[in-house]
Amino acid sequence: MGWARIRGAPRRLPVDGRDLLDPVIDVTARTAWLLRVSRLASPWGSTTAERFVDRLTEVGYPGRHASQVSLWESGRVTTSLGLVGAYERALGLAPGELLGAVGGMQQTARIHAVDRQPADRAQVFRRLSQLDERIVADIATGADWIALAELLTDPRVTPPAESTVRRWAYTLSVQMLRSGHFDYSSRWSALSILLADPLFAEPVEAEIVSAIAEPGVPLARNGWDALSQATRPGIARSLIDRLVPGDDERSLGLAYGLATMIGRVELSRDDVFRLRPRLRLLVDDGSAAEQEMGYMLAGRLGPTTMSELGYPPAPVWTRRSYVEKPPHYEQYVDAVRRTSGIEHDAMIERLLQEALSEVLLEKQQMANQLISASPYRDAVALTAVEVATSSPDPIARHAAANMLRQVAPDDRVQLTRLLDSPDPHVVTNGIVASGRGGVQEAAARLTVLCTDPRYRAEALMALGMLGHQVRVDSAVELRASQWWMRHRGDGPTPGSQVV
Repeated sequence: MGWARIRGAPRRLPVDGRDLLDPVIDVTARTAWLLRVSRLASPWGSTTAERFVDRLTEVGYPGRHASQVSLWESGRVTTSLGLVGAYERALGLAPGELLGAVGGMQQTARIHAVDRQPADRAQVFRRLSQLDERIVADIATGADWIALAELLTDPRVTPPAESTVRRWAYTLSVQMLRSGHFDYSSRWSALSILLADPLFAEPVEAEIVSAIAEPGVPLARNGWDALSQATRPGIARSLIDRLVPGDDERSLGLAYGLATMIGRVELSRDDVFRLRPRLRLLVDDGSAAEQEMGYMLAGRLGPTTMSELGYPPAPVWTRRSYVEKPPHYEQYVDAVRRTSGIEHDAMIERLLQEALSEVLLEKQQMANQLISASPYRDAVALTAVEVATSSPDPIARHAAANMLRQVAPDDRVQLTRLLDSPDPHVVTNGIVASGRGGVQEAAARLTVLCTDPRYRAEALMALGMLGHQVRVDSAVELRASQWWMRHRGDGPTPGSQVV
């Protein structure tokens, strides 16, 4: 029947009216949509706005009027992260589940809507002390980190010592690198808030670089990508100068970050001239992944840069017709319709188009995070598992497997089906998805995959995320194993079911 039919026909849901290939997104509309469908899918979807405002007061967000619910859920106002966190608590979601997706969008779009922080210095001091206690005990959630970042960047709050900021930034960076799903995105958002503040940008940037420079660090690309959120003068040049072949993780992360900066029109003319020879190096001397990133960035800069590199055959997914209707698109749409009971939710349909295409990588990532935060997650993830393991179309299989790195089903064991695929790309993504999704049932299969040179590096990383150690055969593998022994903590969390 679907949750929308149980709750009654919803009013018109918000939609992003920008062009599908526009690098800019309507953050306000997307946030409103997420709040609306999350409430609609919960038991609170059938209650009045007055009752829901009472519920927000119960969870620590008082002083609101029922008429504001319509404003928040229609996209007529920019929503603060404080309100998004209150929705999480009111709906019984995990801390950071909505905040990660919304915070990531807001920071990428340079939007920072905040609630007023406590004016009483004693309250601020107590709150900072409580957050630091949770950080030291290694129990701070993504929501805690965002709360800390917003407190620190409030101009009325006396900043702590630089050594304290550096300790927090290093710990936050490590936790981001070891996490998956909203545990990752909420921490990435917290780092982005700090990087955007001129007072904290330099020490936070230094601690991110320190964390991703450690021997054996996993998925360093996520740290390099985060650096693009800094606003200090010269940050673009700093990232461009680091873009040299020889390290896929660094190159992929920097490419993602620079693509985001290109979409925000933050590269100067001098930056573009400086970037062009770097792209030539990637294309001429880089790995296959680095070559792909070089051409991707060249395409984003325009025909002049692309002509300098030569025109490779255009991938099928660059065509508008493919983006508008990728393979198996109707299968995904049918699944979300059955889940919600809504005949036409234009926003989820658009997010699926963006998530299944690689035309704009930063939009693909944000679309996956938004889907993962929504009550559509399980339906989309289960469909992706089916497509990744059974579609005859390799592009469709790869798009589905890539999505599952960020969008996990409720029954996470379903991710292990990818490990038996004859397609190496699907297997590789299945390994990463199993690790980031905390799939303990995959450990035995991952141990076997460690014996295959094609999958060994990813399988060792996934086992590290799951807290398993295997025999290592090189100094590189030993350093990776030691990193996980030092930093694993409680591991990742793939998301909670809307109840």
